[in-house]
Amino acid sequence: MERLRDSSRIGPCPPCPLMVKASCYCQAYSTVLRCAQRNFSCGKSCGRVLPCSHLCPLPCHPGECPPCPKQKEQACRCGRLISTRSCSDREYSCGEICNLPFSCGNHRCEQICHSGPCGECPLSGPRRCHCGNGKYNDLSCDQPTPSCGGTCGKKLECGNHNCVSRCHKGECPKCYMIVQMRCRCRKSVKKSLPCHQEYICEKKCQKTRDCGRHACNRKCCAGDCPICPETCGKKLKCGNHVCEARCHAGKCEECPREAEVTCYCSLTKIKVACGQFRTTPAPPCSLPCPVPPTCHHPSRLPHTCHYGECPKCEQICGVGRETCEHKCGEKCHDPLPQIPPTSKKKRVTFDKYRPPTPHPLSKVQCAPCPVPVTRFCHGFHNEFTVECRTEREITCENQCGNPLPCGNHCCTLKCHRITQNRFPEIKETIKGWNPDLVSTPLKDGQLKLTPIEYLPRTRKIVDDIQNQLVLESSPRLPDSCERCLLTCNRPHARCSHRCPLPCHPGNCPPCKRYVLRKCYCLSHVELGFVCDVITDPQAPLESLLSCNQTCSRPLDGCSHPCPLLCHPGPCSVTCLQLETIYCPCKRIKLRWECRKVQQVKRDKGLEGKQMALVECDSTCAKVREEMLKKQKEAEVEAEKKKKLEEETARSLNVHSKKKRKKISYEKDISPGPSLWSQHKRWATPLLVVFLML
Repeated sequence: MERLRDSSRIGPCPPCPLMVKASCYCQAYSTVLRCAQRNFSCGKSCGRVLPCSHLCPLPCHPGECPPCPKQKEQACRCGRLISTRSCSDREYSCGEICNLPFSCGNHRCEQICHSGPCGECPLSGPRRCHCGNGKYNDLSCDQPTPSCGGTCGKKLECGNHNCVSRCHKGECPKCYMIVQMRCRCRKSVKKSLPCHQEYICEKKCQKTRDCGRHACNRKCCAGDCPICPETCGKKLKCGNHVCEARCHAGKCEECPREAEVTCYCSLTKIKVACGQFRTTPAPPCSLPCPVPPTCHHPSRLPHTCHYGECPKCEQICGVGRETCEHKCGEKCHDPLPQIPPTSKKKRVTFDKYRPPTPHPLSKVQCAPCPVPVTRFCHGFHNEFTVECRTEREITCENQCGNPLPCGNHCCTLKCHRITQNRFPEIKETIKGWNPDLVSTPLKDGQLKLTPIEYLPRTRKIVDDIQNQLVLESSPRLPDSCERCLLTCNRPHARCSHRCPLPCHPGNCPPCKRYVLRKCYCLSHVELGFVCDVITDPQAPLESLLSCNQTCSRPLDGCSHPCPLLCHPGPCSVTCLQLETIYCPCKRIKLRWECRKVQQVKRDKGLEGKQMALVECDSTCAKVREEMLKKQKEAEVEAEKKKKLEEETARSLNVHSKKKRKKISYEKDISPGPSLWSQHKRWATPLLVVFLML
């Protein structure tokens, strides 16, 4: 599942693609197939042996073979009837009584057609009497079974008493035992009657039947009142007929008589039950709706016949606007006429419909034109996709950007109408640009505008030429952009600092700013230089950026500092400083060079781990055992001292209590805690260490 989730696979798993050795259903042909296709049929005859010793004639198939379809003559179980039957139906019964005599010669077999011998006579051998209590061993099959003369004792039909008659043949009589019993409704007093007789009182049931209208009135009703046999007689929903069904609860069914239901145009009709006339919907009619349009369109969208109001017109309005050349592209928005409401139950058809007057085309009022058009701001910075109904003059939030006469800076005012255009790309893209053309002032201080065919700056062709206007600039008009009062602010050639001089033409002088640089060893020392000196490509940076102090960077592979002076590049000097190496128990102490320590760690794979590089010897093991032994002895000695102190303290406490009982005004003179109990927490470890040494 994880692999399927990683591969973004959706749905069930694909079939198994592995190749396995497979055999056909009849096991006669083997081959190598994909695991998902390992069950196949070779197409040849199955050939398996059927129970009747014939071969299966079907082609290679899955599962067990069907019964043999061949026909042959076969005898029934008793052998009297011989008929042509299916080969698989080898044992069948003719349905007749066997009637063969038993070995006794007095009786015949009464079993239905069977195979094998009939067996012994069922009346031969030991037999029991009718009640099952007596047993007779010396009776012949032609002698009747005698009665034992005792009480029968079998359970009677009531299930409560036993038969008191003498041993008899056949079924036992009814139970005549006198018992106290109640009636079925349990409302009368008990009465003594024979056990087989049912007690029915004369009280009538007052419960209502399932209809909820009539009483039961049955004698001695046990609560299972019968169904009401009366006729309903209620008026049906159709209002024309009465319910003739058996009396029932709830609403009556619909009237079974027929009525005619038509569609709106009355050309499609169906017959329904009289009671379903008001609830049955109108039959579906495939004919077009005959209602004329109520808007300015000449016709409605085609739809089928229906009751009620027609759907709102979904056609495009298409009415031309006076302010632009675009047509209204919204859906039909004509006001809907006031149509008197009609009831679906009355089913007012089209022949009684009075159509309203269509809406005139001259009174159609469309919304302002929302068609998107492309327009540019005053400074030709951005192309805006706006609705046609908006104003043609657009101001963006960008700066003007028109180059100032100084040639170094651009106008920083907000996008405004440009009178002196100095955009070189606009001059190249505007078709028919003439710098000598003078714009003529118009009314209200406006300037003459002419259409263009190309998009400034982005070189994109403008499709709508008629709606795009651009100002023709002229050097004779006053400049609308700001006056340049800024510094030069141009970046120097060899650094990122900008020129701080007032705006000037030509190249800027070398940068004289004072800058700080860190040395190669990245110490806290910062070196100061003139920007022009440090950025000179021929300057000796290796000597300039060196602090001439010991390099403080750690060497490669260890934490010792580099012994060389401040230098560029990595610190690759071999570390020769000595390190103290201990064994795990800290007894063995050696002094190795740092390079040897790092080499041993690399060989043992212990880089970056704090582990002992020297193993303990046999002496370390002996010292460890002596330390453990002394520690155990110290613990035993401390435990003895603790018990002695507790006993001493206990005896002192008892003595002080007795003394207080005699003299109540005396102060408690029990001694305080001993010096050992006060300092045993830190003195015990010191004692153990002292004993170990």
